[in-house]
Amino acid sequence: MFTLCRICVLALSLSLVGACTRDLMTVEFSNVIDREVVPLDKVVPFLIVKATIAGQNRSWIIDTAASRTFIDEGIAESLHLKKMSQATGKDFNGEFPVFEVAAVPIRLGSLTLQSRSFLTMDMTAITRMAGQEIAGILGHDFLSGVIAEFEFASSRIALYDPKKFRLATKPGLSSGYPHRRYAAFRGTINENIEVRWIMDTGSTRSTLHYNFLKRHPELMAGKTGASLNQAAHTRTRLSLLRVPSLQLAGREFRDFELEAADEKSENLVFMNEAVDGILGLDLLRNYRVYLDYKKEIFLLVNKDSTVTGQVLESQNN
Repeated sequence: MFTLCRICVLALSLSLVGACTRDLMTVEFSNVIDREVVPLDKVVPFLIVKATIAGQNRSWIIDTAASRTFIDEGIAESLHLKKMSQATGKDFNGEFPVFEVAAVPIRLGSLTLQSRSFLTMDMTAITRMAGQEIAGILGHDFLSGVIAEFEFASSRIALYDPKKFRLATKPGLSSGYPHRRYAAFRGTINENIEVRWIMDTGSTRSTLHYNFLKRHPELMAGKTGASLNQAAHTRTRLSLLRVPSLQLAGREFRDFELEAADEKSENLVFMNEAVDGILGLDLLRNYRVYLDYKKEIFLLVNKDSTVTGQVLESQNN
């Protein structure tokens, strides 16, 4: 089995001195529009949208596991974006320089995304994986400014103004835990093994952390085979395992198959984070997903459901 995934191998493993991701970007809704529906060019392997920067309509990836918004280094140079500082990125091949550059506004539909800075990245490998030219990645700093409704079945994302809407949660449906950079949520395996997940729309398959599996070796009894995993610059073969049950956001998933990261091919998101696993599109695309970063709320709703009005409430109520 061949699996395309993980732009976050590049996008997550950056060490920026004093770079807190909260409030780096503001999302401006117009006075008359408090909900923006954005069509998706693609869902697999990445969520790709069209957004305008400096008058040019380009393709961008929306990635719930990217800590920051990234721009292609070539585009940054062509726009003469001022370099503010230098950081270090890591992938399977080692370290590489990443620059923080002054940002310019991005237009996503009627929304204006205002940021203090972007991080640069060579998007060549990601462009090849996506099958179209990618200008950048919209990450946590963007998504933390909205309430997002991911409608994978209809290939669109609805973005709501958090000043005017809130998610009407019910007991058992919200499983967030505090995390300053990612969409992080708690769940269980086999009802008694707690798992701390990151929601990652940049991964096609859900994965368990190598160190987590070392603590719970009994889960490897469910090994079913192997998959070929492609990150931005490398391919690795990962074990596949099946767990009898997985509980998340008030739902139970029976006989769920995941990838098992080994010590060598470990996804770099795991190296510095208190995270046990990644929730990929293999699970997420079967539902309508609601996400509120700032209030740490994660909801899964049946994709053919018409309960949007019950899930989202006006702040005036």
